[in-house]
Amino acid sequence: MRRGKRVIRPRLVGRVVVGALTIIVILLLLTLLTRAPIFSIKNLTITGDSSGKVSAQVVSLTKGHNLLLLDTDKLRAEILKNPEVRSVTFDKTLPSSLTVRVTFRDPALAWQGTNGTYLVDDQGFIFQSGSGAGLVKVTSPDTLKIGQRVNSDALSKILVLIRLNESITTVAIQPDLYQAALPGGTTAFFDPAGNLTSQSQALQLIIVKAKIDGKLPRTVDLRFPKPVVTY
Repeated sequence: MRRGKRVIRPRLVGRVVVGALTIIVILLLLTLLTRAPIFSIKNLTITGDSSGKVSAQVVSLTKGHNLLLLDTDKLRAEILKNPEVRSVTFDKTLPSSLTVRVTFRDPALAWQGTNGTYLVDDQGFIFQSGSGAGLVKVTSPDTLKIGQRVNSDALSKILVLIRLNESITTVAIQPDLYQAALPGGTTAFFDPAGNLTSQSQALQLIIVKAKIDGKLPRTVDLRFPKPVVTY
């Protein structure tokens, strides 16, 4: 039996045409909107960058851009190439306002490796070279590089030591021990594999008694059940 020709209903054709025209109109409207000068960024606010470290870069990356089409992920990635920047957030306000909030890294330690001294934040991120006046100085036999991180295990233990012993000025990482300098010329030796809290408590008791006696110890070795003190 010969098959009959398929009949295309006029109503169906009409729906297809209307749908296609609707899509075209929507695309045209979107194109007009995204290219409209009203959405060009005119009001740019940058907070957190009082020293102007990244402001010029932000301006150059956003100047003349359409707010609706601005790729904030790409912009964030560009700004974060600066190792001193910790985070960046954006707020878009239609039709033409953009607020950029920049947070910079705060130095927690000055870390000296075999190739110089660098500033490190509390996450161990190396973000700048420098001596870090007023910071606890850590020395280790590592080669350091901006944009990388120091040893996380050593970092966490040293931060604990500093929190429990606020008078520590320097910490030298050596095989199987941490050598810490305290005011008055006292050197303390910690066992990094041991309980740093109990070692710190023992050190504090020794220092308090020494101050009462009027004679600070030269060294305090806390790696043993009974600390070894020399004068």
